[in-house]
Amino acid sequence: MALKGVKKFWKDIFKWLDVENQHPSFQILNDEEIIQALDPSSEINDADNEDQDFEDLRTISHTEGVQALTTALKYLEQRSDVTPIDLLLLKNWRDRAATDRNSGLLQQINVY
Repeated sequence: MALKGVKKFWKDIFKWLDVENQHPSFQILNDEEIIQALDPSSEINDADNEDQDFEDLRTISHTEGVQALTTALKYLEQRSDVTPIDLLLLKNWRDRAATDRNSGLLQQINVY
């Protein structure tokens, strides 16, 4: 008897999903189309996105890493839902970056 209820439940779910797909306003949008739908004044330029992608591939220095981790640590310390373990983990990464920075180790560029 219970299986009939489960089968009916799934049948109703699939029927509901199918009706949504057949609705005249249903359409699958990519990221750019969603942004355009939410903010028609925004202009998406793929050339700008490509430049940003290349910028993200550069190697981050130890100094920049320490600064970023310090900022993240300050942010997390303000939050009430962060555990001491979260803070210790981030402090550990910040200290490791500072040690590398201070020891004068050269960073290697990873080629992917």
